[in-house]
Amino acid sequence: MGLYGCLKKNVEKVKGKDVPNVAYKQGNNLVTYDTDVVLCFSEIDPALHNAVATGNYGPGKAMTSTINYQPKYFLINGQPYSSGLPPLPAGSPNQQVLIRFVNAGLETHVPVLQGFYMNVVAEDGYKYRYAREQYSLILPAHKTKDAIIIPTAVGTYPVYDRRLRLTNAGASPGGMLTYLNVTHH
Repeated sequence: MGLYGCLKKNVEKVKGKDVPNVAYKQGNNLVTYDTDVVLCFSEIDPALHNAVATGNYGPGKAMTSTINYQPKYFLINGQPYSSGLPPLPAGSPNQQVLIRFVNAGLETHVPVLQGFYMNVVAEDGYKYRYAREQYSLILPAHKTKDAIIIPTAVGTYPVYDRRLRLTNAGASPGGMLTYLNVTHH
């Protein structure tokens, strides 16, 4: 059980003036973007949620810890994949798109951005000295990573967990799959 959300800061002071769409500033080195997308990964263990809801979680109770954590539902932005779910807007061709990956769950996830390499620029809100070009990244529990992509073509691009958390309580399709939509504005 948990309530979580993402908070982002979009403005930095540069030479005394507010500059929008600055993800990170290190000296005169800025990481800027045209648009951004937040991808928040999480999972649900119904047994754990039920134990908490019924007062059976904690010392001396039926469930004492998350040691036997076995999630059955896998979510991106609070929703499992379904065919009717609209893709997430991800800018236009040749725009710098900042993707903010957040793991709000207890398991490690490995997001793959199919069709792109991304420049991973920060971890847990701290800018890397040098960007790392990757097509996937390891996202441990309660970790954040930020990456920049520059799409070159209009299209719909899948993002999924490489660990194949693509079901909901054993039913497919579902789980950690969503799409980014790159369009002309």
